[in-house]
Amino acid sequence: MKTWRPRTSVAPRDKHFNEPIRRPPSSNYTNPSSSATWNKYFTKPVRRPRPKRRPIRKKVFGTAECPRLVVFRSHKHIYTQLVDDTIKKTLTTVSSASKDLRQKLKSLANKSDRAKIVGLALAAKAKSMSIKQVVFDRKSYFYYGRVKWLAEGAREGGLIFMNGERRGSFAPRIVEKSF
Repeated sequence: MKTWRPRTSVAPRDKHFNEPIRRPPSSNYTNPSSSATWNKYFTKPVRRPRPKRRPIRKKVFGTAECPRLVVFRSHKHIYTQLVDDTIKKTLTTVSSASKDLRQKLKSLANKSDRAKIVGLALAAKAKSMSIKQVVFDRKSYFYYGRVKWLAEGAREGGLIFMNGERRGSFAPRIVEKSF
C-alpha cells in the first residue's frame, strides 16, 4: 500500500537531458507582437485577455450644424476629422502630419503641445465653415494626455463641445414632475 505524500510543485524536466526546462532569456519575458506571457513553469505561452474597448460611437451622433469631432491617435501623430453622420461625409480633417502645420510643429518636441496646435487649427477650419458646436468622439481613448490637449486647443479656438445624444436634442432634459 502506498503512503500518502503531499504534492509538491516541481518544474517539469526535459525528456532527453533530465534537467529542468529553462525559462526564456529575460526573466519577465513577453513578446511585443502578441499578448502572450509565459506560464508558471515557462513551458508554453499563455494568452492574456486584451483590455475591452469601451463603445462610445453608439452614443454620439453628428449633424451638419453640430458635427462629430473624431480623434485618432498613432504613436507619432494625431488625426482629427469633423464628420456629418446624417449624410455620412467627412467635412474637414486636420492632422499633425499635414503639410499646413508641419512648419509650426517642427519646433515642438512634445506631442501634447502638437495636439493642442492641431486642435487650434481644427477650430479655425471649423470657424471658416461656420461651425460653432461639435460633438466630441474620443473613441475608446481616455480623456487624458494628447486627447485632452487636442480638446483644450479646440475649445481655445472657439469650438463649443456638446453632449451628442442620438435623439437630436442637445439641450439638457427638463423633467416635469406632476404631484
